[in-house]
Amino acid sequence: MRNRFVRAGAAAVLLLATCNFFAADAGNTPPPPSAPAAETPKAPDKHPVPQAQPQKDNANEKEIQAAVKQLAASDPVAVDSAKQKLKGFGASAAGALVDALEDEQPALQKNAAEVLKELGSAAKDKAWELSLLLDNDNKPARKLAASVLEKLGPQGIEVATQVADYLTNYEPSVRAMAANILHRMGPAAAPETASDLVDLLTHKDKGIRSLAMSVLVSWGAAVKECTEELANILANNPNDADARLKAATVLGAIGPDAKAALETLKKSKDDSDKLVKAAVEAAIQKIEK
Repeated sequence: MRNRFVRAGAAAVLLLATCNFFAADAGNTPPPPSAPAAETPKAPDKHPVPQAQPQKDNANEKEIQAAVKQLAASDPVAVDSAKQKLKGFGASAAGALVDALEDEQPALQKNAAEVLKELGSAAKDKAWELSLLLDNDNKPARKLAASVLEKLGPQGIEVATQVADYLTNYEPSVRAMAANILHRMGPAAAPETASDLVDLLTHKDKGIRSLAMSVLVSWGAAVKECTEELANILANNPNDADARLKAATVLGAIGPDAKAALETLKKSKDDSDKLVKAAVEAAIQKIEK
């Protein structure tokens, strides 16, 4: 009887241990892998990228190059035909036409410039390349590039700063071209360049001073943000009458928007230089009108 109880107790202990083992193992069993998340379908592109057409582009490029070469023809009819073709290509032809400005054939250069002018806004993306030609060794290329930029006017505004840099070029003709381009760009060029031009009013070269002043005067009230700088030139250059004269002249061109400079101007009414004195009086009248 005793042995039977002993065996029964051992069996119970073994059963309990087995249950505990499986319970512990069940707690360590990793969860079943989750199903992969379904991918969110992409919305169709509203603006699909057009497929490239290399063969067509190459054909167009060949036609453009052929038409550019034809601009050097001696036959006016052939030249006119080439011009019409190039104008038809629009902006696509602008790069080849800008390159043609550096050609050694004067007729081709001239005709290329004429087409660029007629392209108008279609050529504005080449304003940077045109600006680089302003001090090119090829002098005809300089003049023609300048004439195209002048024709672009405000549409070439993105290169206003680069053009303003040419006001101090070693070549007087390049300086003059830069000033003309800035004139044609108009007041829209002032925010980017006016302060630099005001600095040039005290440049050691008086010719450069005059070019800078002429541009600033043509922009008028658009350079009002430079009123304080101009007043400082007027007040702080006792030995430079020319700089004072130019500063006063520009303040007068700004007009009523230069009221912040009135105090300085009135202190300069008795300037020792007659020209400065006259410019100061004229400026005061224009500002107070």
